[in-house]
Amino acid sequence: MPNLNRTSFQTKLNRVIGFSLVISLLILSITVNIIERKYSREALVEELEVISDIVVDNSIASLLFFDIERAERNLDSTKHHNSIDALCLYDSNHAIFSRYERDKKVKCEAEMPEFFAGSAEVEVNAPDATKVVYFNGRIILVNGINEAGRSLGHLVLYANETALISEQLRLTSILIIVFSLTLIATYLFTRGLLSGLLKPLNLLLLTARKISQKGNIGERAERLSNDEVGDLVDAFNHMLESIEVENEAVFQSESRFRTLAENAPIGIYLKDKNNVPLYVNEKWRQITGFNQEYSHASYLASIVEGDVLRYENFLENSLQSMKTQMLEYRFRKAGEHSDSVLMEYITPVIVNRSRQEGEQLSGYIGSLVDVTELKVAQMELEKLAYYDPLTNLPNRRYFRDHLEKELSQAQESDNAVAVALVDLDNFKRVNDSLGHDAGDILLSVLADRLRQRLNKNDIVARMGGDEFYIVLKDLHDIETIDSITRRILDALSQPIRIKNHFVEITASIGLAIYPHHAQIPEELIRNADIALYKAKEQGKNRVAWFSGDMEAIVREKMHLESRLRQAVFNSELEIYIQPQFDTNTHSWGWGEVLLRWNDLDEGFIPPDKFIPVAEETGIISYIDEWVLRASCQLLRDHGTELEALGIKGLSVNMSAKQFYSRAMIEAVKRAFNDFGVSPSKISFELTESMIIEDINLAISTMEELRRLGCSISLDDFGTGYSSLSYLKKLPLDNLKIDRSFISDIPGDSNDVAITEAIIAMAEKLNISIVAEGIETEEQRDFLIANKCYRMQGYFFAKPMPIEQLLQLTVNRADSQTG
Repeated sequence: MPNLNRTSFQTKLNRVIGFSLVISLLILSITVNIIERKYSREALVEELEVISDIVVDNSIASLLFFDIERAERNLDSTKHHNSIDALCLYDSNHAIFSRYERDKKVKCEAEMPEFFAGSAEVEVNAPDATKVVYFNGRIILVNGINEAGRSLGHLVLYANETALISEQLRLTSILIIVFSLTLIATYLFTRGLLSGLLKPLNLLLLTARKISQKGNIGERAERLSNDEVGDLVDAFNHMLESIEVENEAVFQSESRFRTLAENAPIGIYLKDKNNVPLYVNEKWRQITGFNQEYSHASYLASIVEGDVLRYENFLENSLQSMKTQMLEYRFRKAGEHSDSVLMEYITPVIVNRSRQEGEQLSGYIGSLVDVTELKVAQMELEKLAYYDPLTNLPNRRYFRDHLEKELSQAQESDNAVAVALVDLDNFKRVNDSLGHDAGDILLSVLADRLRQRLNKNDIVARMGGDEFYIVLKDLHDIETIDSITRRILDALSQPIRIKNHFVEITASIGLAIYPHHAQIPEELIRNADIALYKAKEQGKNRVAWFSGDMEAIVREKMHLESRLRQAVFNSELEIYIQPQFDTNTHSWGWGEVLLRWNDLDEGFIPPDKFIPVAEETGIISYIDEWVLRASCQLLRDHGTELEALGIKGLSVNMSAKQFYSRAMIEAVKRAFNDFGVSPSKISFELTESMIIEDINLAISTMEELRRLGCSISLDDFGTGYSSLSYLKKLPLDNLKIDRSFISDIPGDSNDVAITEAIIAMAEKLNISIVAEGIETEEQRDFLIANKCYRMQGYFFAKPMPIEQLLQLTVNRADSQTG
């Protein structure tokens, strides 16, 4: 709608110019009038003075001779001058002598009036000369008449300003005409001039209106003049370009935001300060079940009753703090019977109105996430953090926290608390024979049995694997503990039917009691573990109590561990070689690398004493790698001499920890590369118990070692599971009969039968056989008779350092064979 009260800029400028012109002309006219009046009056006065002087000169004789008639004629001679109204001639006594009166309104007084009194304005041109008086709109001239220094009288002339006024009116009329013509001409001129000058501005205005009405920011104003207006047009166009760029950026940003918002995996909304929705995305509608036309009241009605007040406080806190707030609350969609858990973030939108008003709340922007599944997962994670998922028993973390609390309460009440560590005997066999699923079923059943056999205040937890920890409370005497542990052993030993198999398993228990055996949880658990180790050593399926002797054993093991670490660090370990002898070819064959430790303080420490400690503590990994590298170095330095003896390569024992290490293959390759040794010169000896831990991974690792060029030997065969089902799958090159079967042959018929069977089986499987522990001639002859020709033992050669080995001869071994 156009503004009816609007006045254009051109009109305003015309008015200003017109008003200024009018004022200027008025001032000029008034000034001209004033000046003209002044000069006209002065001219009139001068003319009247001349007339007055003539009349005065002509009146001297009349006054001297008292000739009144002549004086009248003299005065009457001025009647042709329209400005003279009257002439009054007074004698020396100021009495009227003669008069001329044309205007009846002007009368000559009988006596000369006092012209210098009252409000009369008197102008005296010179002493004793004509005096001019302006009085009541008339000009009065008083002229003294003197003769020879004697005053004869005075002449008073009364004149009007009618002619003067007429002239002034004529001049004013002319000025008005000129003023009007000037004003019209000026208006027409300035109108045309302003139209030309304002044309660029009008075009700029039209362009701005087009942009305002059509929204086409691409419009541009045309520059028509090379002046400030042209500069204004350029600035306007530059502003439009900047706005266009900014609008495009805003559009792109809004487009990206809208795309992001519409495809966001979370609900996004915008509300005004009265909680009226301005925008919600699709995800928000999916989460809440509302469309954009929902009301705040209906939304509150969908929040679970117990959380409504929290939600309202949440909005209030956001309003008061003017900061982002977060809240989790329960929400139920219309038509659903279960609650969802929503997490909402809300941020006030602040605008700066003015300095006086400061920051003002415009509305809210927020996000909404359905965290129901996350909360369920969180609860599950919390459960996993404290409970074993297989048995639903408390786990190690829960057990330690609980034990700490129990010991604190026991200290206050001066009661005893027992910790029992339960470990299943030979549980691995169940996994290996029936599979891990069967093992899991077994653990779940046994966990239920443990719960049932314990008192309600006692706690049983699964530590992982086949190990359970128990806290026993309310203990009155030793018999109470014995009764509980017997119930546990009896419950665990009962047969369980799994996959059509009856499984029988036993358990070993280690016991430690607070405060007798330890004061803090860590020591109590450690001492119970020591007792469990003792129960295993004593034959399993039993209960062992912690004692000081056990602690001494542990301290000895810790001392040995410390000495072993120092020995590894100081390179005090040595490798010895025990060669194998082939009785069929009468030559030395491979040599087995054996580890020896001569401690500087304690002397020789046998391998069966320090190797278990190394395996328990993890030191065995460093030892294994060192032995391999030392063996490769020995082959590099003495390979030619060993081959001269007939020793084709070295057998290296590998621990389970090293065998299943991910870095093992790379360590082996690095050793071969560093010392330039062919992999065919190394054979790795593995034990049955090691391989059976993970038969599939073991086969894969063995095949990878064989692909490198190494050979594989199964050490101590017959002492482990000796299962033909896995033996035929293993990628083996050699089978070593354990010395425990050799030591009593040929006297022990069982050992004879087992040894014969192993040799026959290896022959059928096309696996080379090696017998260990040959110490007698009878053992040698028995093995030769059963076609086992490769032998190793003290009968042929003891383990020895490389220097001694190089002095060995075949003749020496032959002398042993007779």
